[in-house]
Amino acid sequence: MKVRLGQMPEISIPPDTCVTEGKDTALFEKELAAYMRTKYAVAVSSGTMAIYGMFQALMPNVIHARRMVLTSPLTYAATVNAPALLGWDVRFCDVERKTYGMDMSLAREMECDVLFPVHLLGYPVELGSYPGAVVTDACEAVGSLLNGNLGLMSALSFYPSHTVPAGELGAIVTSVPNLDRVLRLLKDNGRDRSSANAFDHRVVGLNYKSNDLVTSIARGQLALAGTFIRRRREIARRYRDELKVEGGPYDRRCSYLGWPLICSSLKSREEMVGWLVENDVECRRMFPLMTDQPAYRGMWPAQSFPVAEEISERGLYIPCHQYLTDDQVDWVVRKVNKRREL
Repeated sequence: MKVRLGQMPEISIPPDTCVTEGKDTALFEKELAAYMRTKYAVAVSSGTMAIYGMFQALMPNVIHARRMVLTSPLTYAATVNAPALLGWDVRFCDVERKTYGMDMSLAREMECDVLFPVHLLGYPVELGSYPGAVVTDACEAVGSLLNGNLGLMSALSFYPSHTVPAGELGAIVTSVPNLDRVLRLLKDNGRDRSSANAFDHRVVGLNYKSNDLVTSIARGQLALAGTFIRRRREIARRYRDELKVEGGPYDRRCSYLGWPLICSSLKSREEMVGWLVENDVECRRMFPLMTDQPAYRGMWPAQSFPVAEEISERGLYIPCHQYLTDDQVDWVVRKVNKRREL
């Protein structure tokens, strides 16, 4: 098709197709809530905005000026960016080696208004009988068995590299009716769609709605989630049994964003990363601690997080996804073990 400069091609969209939230988004929310075993699911534009929406919804419930949230220093930046931009006082608790998630025995001894554990790489954090308010970051844990470990609300992500990939899409799941209503207002500029007035804004919100183009993809992917996750667990079992480098624990509840490797030192981690890249094995280093990120450096008193520091400095993760063939898994195992033998 030839288009003259300054002239846009005609795009035909069927009248029953909605490029904002419509039928597919409503169906996706219903199907996701059933999948996550919650009463409600609220689709939003990304996992980051899911976290943002949760903390915006919580703000009226914490009436004093100092709203303190306790989370993990070993995480992706969105975990901290969202509450920090809303003015929450973000503090950190060390992690445990078993799950790479928050050490709940330490968290129970620390002061906070809201506890915010991260289910890193899909490993479930056991919340136990924590007495206070809890919300969770499950962006990397769609498909993990998180029954009882979601808190009041949980943020999910369907980013392409995550367990159930759909694109730029997130969601918040909850079983609290009032939170469901508030979240729907907040993601739509505070607009009350049930009002007779089309422009009735009940709260101050932003536009971080999803759209039917992405949620229609997400519905298809969610229907395949069981197949995806079975394959990820199958590969994780092989890595556990065949790799000669220390790896993460095998947990049948985990959906495995990737398979972690813990090397003997920072130097050996860097050597392993270089070797794998040279041999066409994609890998990623574990996240730097949030307290070491340039954007946040110096914002908190000096603290020590010995377990998180060890995992961050010595850890990386390798592919553990549904698109890997058996031959490719064989290749990854051979290359990791070969580096270990050198």
